[in-house]
Amino acid sequence: MKVNMISETMFGIKANGVHSAFRDIYEFLQKKDNIEIVVNSNEKADIIHSHTIGPYFLLKIWRKNNIIVSAHIIPESIEGSLILSKYWRGFLKLYLKFVYNKADIVLAVSPDVKEYLDNIGLKSKVIYLPNSIDCNKFKKNAKKRNIFRKKYNISEKDFVVCCIGQIQPRKGVEDFCKVACKLKDIKFIWGGTRPFSILTADYLKTNKIMKNAPENVIFTGFVEDINEVYSASDLFFFPSYQENFGLAVLEAASSKLPLVLRDLQVYKSIFGDSYLKGNSIEEFVENIKLLKNDSNLYKQYSEKSILLSEKYHIEKIANQLISIYLGVRHTDCGLRIADCGLPYS
Repeated sequence: MKVNMISETMFGIKANGVHSAFRDIYEFLQKKDNIEIVVNSNEKADIIHSHTIGPYFLLKIWRKNNIIVSAHIIPESIEGSLILSKYWRGFLKLYLKFVYNKADIVLAVSPDVKEYLDNIGLKSKVIYLPNSIDCNKFKKNAKKRNIFRKKYNISEKDFVVCCIGQIQPRKGVEDFCKVACKLKDIKFIWGGTRPFSILTADYLKTNKIMKNAPENVIFTGFVEDINEVYSASDLFFFPSYQENFGLAVLEAASSKLPLVLRDLQVYKSIFGDSYLKGNSIEEFVENIKLLKNDSNLYKQYSEKSILLSEKYHIEKIANQLISIYLGVRHTDCGLRIADCGLPYS
């Protein structure tokens, strides 16, 4: 079985969760004997599976069947991410419905995304298949911990809180700095960039936030080896206002970091009770202090993180994806996937 996996992130911005999800599943499936994976190829394939939905995708699927699309984006994804989003959100809604209907199967990365896709009345079959994490790839590493801490003049005694993500309002960068301001005895690390540059929402305001950040906050910019950040840290704090999944949460969890997350509906169904939640600066501060000062609680949530990451281990999710591929491949007509009896919904 030959699968042409498409991702337009290969041609441009790679510092995002969509590219990470594509890269990880592609690299894992490459090792499988019963499946051949090509990327952005002109070769004939049994299945086309795309992680992006831009013009290159539309070109590739022209007059093709057996098309699968991973739905990483819904209209809410752009709010607080890109400038003037409120003015073109209506167009995005229409475009998403149009493009997702080009697929035979749409893979929703979370129950919330599936609910959105079901509500807009897609003709395509919608299946919930979450993002995954390679637990062997994200592990604490003492050498990387020392390298990173030495680079940023952080002592071994310092308690370090990290966040990984694009620097934009949606990700909660302002709240991150406000929390750090109230916890001066803790180091706060933000690993990530603004890949859309001046097209990022509130670009000038974010410049000011970064410039006036308290002294215990470090913005690293792009990090070549993100494991260095996770290894150097003691806790993962993710104050993002909107996520369709939150792949960085799984990366941190696999690295045994306790999690402090915003109380988002999407997390309840996919992360369960594996994290401490908050909505206000005060709640975030209290949760971080609790984990820093209570070793038993810290150990409890570190263990919860490991269990969470194992739940989404890439091997489990990849095997489900292969089953979906086989269901598509063995269907007589690529346009009648909804009737092929897949064990997913």
